[in-house]
Amino acid sequence: ALLRQVAAALAEHPDDELIALAEERRQGFWAEQDPGELQVAWALVRDAGRVLREADRVETALQTRKSWTLKRLVFEYAIAESPWCLLDTVYRHMEHWAHSLDLAEGDPVLGLLARARRRYFEVADKLALVTSQAWEQTRYQISDVALQVHTFRDEVRSLTHGKTRVAYLLVDALRYEMARELAERLREAAASDATSIIKEVRLHPALAAVPTITKVGMAALMPGAEVSLELTVPPGGKRTGVIPVIDGRPIRGRDDRLKRLQDAVHGMVPVLDDQDLLRRKTRQDSLKEVRLIVITLQGIDQIAESLSTAMAHRLMGDMLGQIQRILRVLAELGVDHVVIAADHGFLFFGQEMDEGYKIDAPGGQTVELHRRVWVGRGGKQSPAYLYLTAEMLEMGSDLELAFPKGLGIFRTAGGHSAYFHGGVSLQEWTIPVMHVSLTQAKPGVESRVIWDVRPTKDRITTRVFSVIVEGRSEILFLQPTRVRMEARSGHRVVGSLVSASYGFDEAVRAVTMEPDTANELSYRPNVLTLSLEEIPPDQVVWLHFLDADTGASLVDPIPVPVDIAI
Repeated sequence: ALLRQVAAALAEHPDDELIALAEERRQGFWAEQDPGELQVAWALVRDAGRVLREADRVETALQTRKSWTLKRLVFEYAIAESPWCLLDTVYRHMEHWAHSLDLAEGDPVLGLLARARRRYFEVADKLALVTSQAWEQTRYQISDVALQVHTFRDEVRSLTHGKTRVAYLLVDALRYEMARELAERLREAAASDATSIIKEVRLHPALAAVPTITKVGMAALMPGAEVSLELTVPPGGKRTGVIPVIDGRPIRGRDDRLKRLQDAVHGMVPVLDDQDLLRRKTRQDSLKEVRLIVITLQGIDQIAESLSTAMAHRLMGDMLGQIQRILRVLAELGVDHVVIAADHGFLFFGQEMDEGYKIDAPGGQTVELHRRVWVGRGGKQSPAYLYLTAEMLEMGSDLELAFPKGLGIFRTAGGHSAYFHGGVSLQEWTIPVMHVSLTQAKPGVESRVIWDVRPTKDRITTRVFSVIVEGRSEILFLQPTRVRMEARSGHRVVGSLVSASYGFDEAVRAVTMEPDTANELSYRPNVLTLSLEEIPPDQVVWLHFLDADTGASLVDPIPVPVDIAI
């Protein structure tokens, strides 16, 4: 009853005391007894209230000026003490909870969620319009703001000297607000944990090369991009689309980027994906003497473009945990510095875009078309989008580009329109550049924890299900330890953590197991709640219980039958 009253009141007015009450109840006794429903519902109410509060704050700030410069917008969005990107963070958290609950029609929580979604969209649209106006006023010339094309020169090249070992982590679609949340958590760990691998974390925003699509953004992170990055259309361009070019050499994909990096540092530069890096043999045998390691992490784009909206919202936070695991492996390898950068950001909503926001593309000779960008020649101009030439952007060629103003999208075939990128909103265009200094990881003391992991039921009969986790050691007093759990079908993740009785880290979907105060040889029992998105064809999921920092399996995978009525 209290939950419903708080939800209804927050929908009327985002009150800080009600938000604090929701957080208090989320951590309370009854929520711990029902982490799969009640705890998640309180978290949703709390974050929906935060979305409404942040939306009001950003909207009020936008009204304080008649015109904005790009420099000021980037400062307020990413650098200010309470940056506007916090709105994107709390909205992302809210959608995670929203897609982990089944809410009945007429439920006040559902009404609060609808109100928060509407307000986020309204304010994000206003912010995107203001950004488009500021870009027009500068005549598409950008000054006094860090640029993506300077990343390798300014952040990586200066480190590749002497015996210093560097890793360059290229994350597809790591939005600035996500990197900011990760940086905060890394700093907190360094301040509170004497065994932390983190020495220092620095983060700043940069403006991505346009269009903000993967092949252009990844090329912009390569050596030489600061001098010459152009857009071209090779013969057969209808099949290949736009190709970025640096110093006259096309950068079509991974192999071209590897060659570019190897030429720049005059030595072996292995380019690995995150799974390659996390394989123990790769760590030990092939990377010990390498000065520069390049790692690619493509999870966010892959998740959002290939899975349902609900599953994508639930799994997106796992990427921050994956980056933390990568950092630990790099510390074990003796890497001194890690530079983390992204090709572009994204916009991602809780539901498909309304028809009213869909606009016709410029037409003419279309070379490449995405929801947020058209590239071609001879298109028609319209007040609905920015229309400019590659020459205006100092990117060579006779190509023309169009970017929808506000949150508009071009009509395109296929896919869903809840997730997109390519345009010039601050969420898509502002990318993070993070420098993490590491100290070499020291091997931990083997505590020989015996884990007891068991589902609360012998089969999964609802989409949300729970698992009890206990642990004990017969040798050493236990220390808090971070774990995570996934439900898999083969190699595919079909279910993820949404809550726990205690210790749940919402940002990285990990759980901190705490020693029992009455018996320091045992962990407090914890109830981990997972949400199942897909029903496997063989009607069985395998529960994987893992160390959150290293990814190591702590118990053998546990098979659980699935018996959910359609």
